[in-house]
Amino acid sequence: MLFSFLLILFVSGFVLWLIRPHNKTYAGWLSLLPPAAVAGWLLARLGPLAEGIVYTERVTWIPSLGVELAFRLDGLAILFGLIISVIGAGIAFYTHYYLDDDPEQGRFYAFLFAFMASMLGLVWADNVIAIFVFWEGTSITSYLLIGFKHKDEKSRKGANTALVVTGFGGLFMLAGLLLLAPGRGDVHNQRNPQHARLDGDIRLPLRARTGDAGCVHQIGAVPLPLLAAGRDGRAHAGQRLPAFGHDGKGGRLPVGAAASRLQRK
Repeated sequence: MLFSFLLILFVSGFVLWLIRPHNKTYAGWLSLLPPAAVAGWLLARLGPLAEGIVYTERVTWIPSLGVELAFRLDGLAILFGLIISVIGAGIAFYTHYYLDDDPEQGRFYAFLFAFMASMLGLVWADNVIAIFVFWEGTSITSYLLIGFKHKDEKSRKGANTALVVTGFGGLFMLAGLLLLAPGRGDVHNQRNPQHARLDGDIRLPLRARTGDAGCVHQIGAVPLPLLAAGRDGRAHAGQRLPAFGHDGKGGRLPVGAAASRLQRK
């Protein structure tokens, strides 16, 4: 369903472009429907999430190479998805009146909806391939949006700057993720809670309980330099991290002590 919503947003933008919305009185309300549908579906997922049910989805892209796009809808993904879809709906509605009688209004809708889909794909992504694809999608679509008034030299300059910064940032991000991939065993399942030793670093999962539901959800992983700040498991800020290592005998150690043992090895 997540990938379907992304496709709907992409297609909706081009449909709005084709109908020439600048001279259609209903176009503003019509542009509300796709992002509003996304927001409504995300709100409907709050109930299952409260019961500890996390929605995941995988889409095969290149079967011969085992390349697929993985998506995960946890609490944080729903939060950012709602922010993107609700604000996007407001911008889409306002665009019809802000660009009133502008024959290029439809082109702006196509860029806006493509950007919205790329942003949603990025916050829902659950593997390296999906993160990179949608990151670069935001780079390209933000370039198109910033340079929408392409006859204006300032718009062109701003668009080129944004493309260089985000484009090269995405390439460096991909290089970093691929360097981490061998230590994890693959480039899939970015939220895998299993520990992995990465060239002298240890990544231990941080977990937090979610209120009354009592479900434990993966939040992220912490690199060794941060955790080794203190052998009693304290960070520089003086706050205890709720993460533990293993002493090799079935017991658990504060993360600082676990990191110290690995360093001595």
